Amino acid sequence: MLAWIRIPKGIALLAFFMPWLTVSCSGQPLAKASGIGLAFGKLDIATQIAGQMEKSPPINPLLMVAMLLIIAGLVVLFRKPAKSGLLVVATSVLALAFTGLGMTRYSVGNMHTAIDPDHIDPLARAGSTMLHVQYEIGFWACILALIISAAMGFVVARQDAEAGRTADASPATPTAPPTMAPPTSTPPPSDEN
Repeated sequence: MLAWIRIPKGIALLAFFMPWLTVSCSGQPLAKASGIGLAFGKLDIATQIAGQMEKSPPINPLLMVAMLLIIAGLVVLFRKPAKSGLLVVATSVLALAFTGLGMTRYSVGNMHTAIDPDHIDPLARAGSTMLHVQYEIGFWACILALIISAAMGFVVARQDAEAGRTADASPATPTAPPTMAPPTSTPPPSDEN
């Protein structure tokens, strides 16, 4: 089963290259990004607001760590060390956590704060209320693939633990102590000359 876990892990990594996020205002898309684009601060900005952007968005180190954890999980699966089930679970759960934490940056509430950090400008505040953030297929594919790989890793870890317990609990087959053959007496050489 360990080899099958490569499939959801690979899907989770490939999902970073799919669309993850669309930001729209009043139904008009303003920005789109893939998972790798969000990690490295690259957005596809709509032409009507491209000139208004003062700077590009910052990189997202949490999503970078999530990608590295997915890659580490794939390396574990190809090297197949002992306790690989536990390592797969750990890399999957940690990647899931870092992905979730990394995506909180793009919530509507955080975007409201980014537009009007001091809550002073009522016009900016009113405009920011029309923002809509939609998580796209790549994000959901990554999340689902990480959940599946964690569950499969848990099954493998449990099987490894049961196999270890069975090996420890099985009674050792008693071995008889080596027996010594009785000494043989050799007859004295005869004098038949």
